Amino acid sequence: MLDRLGVTGRDHGTSFPDGAAFRIEIPSVEGPKVLEAVLRAAEAEGITVNRVSQGSGAVLMRAAELRDMAQAGRAAGVEVCLFVGPRERYGVGTHARSQDGQAHGDQVRGLRQIWGCCCRWSARRRWST
Repeated sequence: MLDRLGVTGRDHGTSFPDGAAFRIEIPSVEGPKVLEAVLRAAEAEGITVNRVSQGSGAVLMRAAELRDMAQAGRAAGVEVCLFVGPRERYGVGTHARSQDGQAHGDQVRGLRQIWGCCCRWSARRRWST
């Protein structure tokens, strides 16, 4: 059955245009100092890190921190993903804190939250220029 799905256990060659068979992402890189430490450790170990992500919400960071992370990523050739936030768990409702809603805490829900994220992002861009 697995053979019919193409899962044979044999090497199928490369998956990415640069010849790499996989990518490495380091999650929860929550600021420029952490990014700096990740890049130093990767270099010391001879590991290629392709992407880092910051998940608590880019709007919680100062414009200078956002700029520093973008510049460090660019200099190292690392994709830096900064997620919108804060999200549902910071809202006034209790859904994200309920037993059924715990997995929904990182969602942006409804037009009001989407609009709020866009406004905060737009304001951040103005402050950083």
